[in-house]
Amino acid sequence: MLEIKSIKQTNSIIFELKGRIDGLSTPELEKSFEARLLEGARKFIIDFTSVSYISSMGLRVFLSVQKKLKKIGGEIVLASMPDNIKGVFDTSGFSSIFSIFLSVDEAIKILPANGIKQKIETFDFIGKEVKFIRPGGKKGNLNPIGSTAKLQCAEYDFPDVITVNATALKHGTGIAAPGDSFSEYSNLFGESAFISGSFFNLPASSKPVVDFILKNEATEETKLNFLYGFQFDGDYNYIIGFDEQEQFYNLNDLIELAHAVSGFNLCGIVVIAESAGIMGMNLKKSPVKSNQTTQTTQSSIFSRENFADWVDLPFEHTHFNHLNISVGVSSREKPGNDNTMNLFFGEELPFHFHSVLFEKGFLNKDLFSFEMELYRIMHEFNPLIVQHLLGESQFKSGLLGIIELEAN
Repeated sequence: MLEIKSIKQTNSIIFELKGRIDGLSTPELEKSFEARLLEGARKFIIDFTSVSYISSMGLRVFLSVQKKLKKIGGEIVLASMPDNIKGVFDTSGFSSIFSIFLSVDEAIKILPANGIKQKIETFDFIGKEVKFIRPGGKKGNLNPIGSTAKLQCAEYDFPDVITVNATALKHGTGIAAPGDSFSEYSNLFGESAFISGSFFNLPASSKPVVDFILKNEATEETKLNFLYGFQFDGDYNYIIGFDEQEQFYNLNDLIELAHAVSGFNLCGIVVIAESAGIMGMNLKKSPVKSNQTTQTTQSSIFSRENFADWVDLPFEHTHFNHLNISVGVSSREKPGNDNTMNLFFGEELPFHFHSVLFEKGFLNKDLFSFEMELYRIMHEFNPLIVQHLLGESQFKSGLLGIIELEAN
């Protein structure tokens, strides 16, 4: 029998264990670790003071959790081991895998000091304290791709296609499709996002599967075809962290947070987060002339009579507890009649985001690991869907990368 008690500290979770860690008790121990991981904990301290026995099954549990935590910037450390338990770790070679401390107090003192590379600042946002760093990157440029003029009535044809070399893009969104022949890709135009040079596309079809081209796989011959979209470059000026609160952050909150911390009027934003329910939409059919009907020539594909045939929009939040990367741009002010800004936002909303939902997993929320975490998620997890993101989409915790932009 094993008794498990977990105590939350400022920078870690202390697990006080009492009894035997064997094949009977390890499932419950795994559940306890998993629950704290889902809550966002990344530093575990295991107090072995009252542990009387540990089997090979028990050792495997600690090894498994250590592997998960290391991938997301965390760690599990061991403390207050009786001689017989320490002997098992020594004999098995596990002592070299873990940091082992004589006491829990010693572990607490050392853990917070790990990984501090530069000044972390704080900001009070609607009564919540958020942390951020200033990498000091260069300002970026925001450029439109194509035009939305023919979207409403699905009037696009081959002359409207803008073909871009995949290696020339850094961040952005659009309605796009990869390929070399218009006859092959014309019915595949759908929601797309490119993030740090990697491209993700959800073809507009009845049973879509995400297609993607990672940055290190693109060549000078890799062509991406756009009906419309935008792209931006530049370096991160701010990295902001947000943690789970009593109420989840939605996309509107995160946009407000980005502007509040940075003070920028026009922001390029990359979000890495754990989802708490996504509200998104995507095209069911490619908006090209060959898909036109009598109804679409008379009214918009977004009109009441056409909407369900052309757009997939769930009425409830979906994709809970998934890893998510979203990319977009936001302005402090509504575009209104500004023709330049309307290329990016339309006339009503001062933001435009696309989201890539990945498999469920755990997030490294270390501010200094932002770009490495982008790379890890895109390379290790399968993408499930790409959507146009609505402001009501909710997030548990994560990181924002902010780039100051100038529109061209």
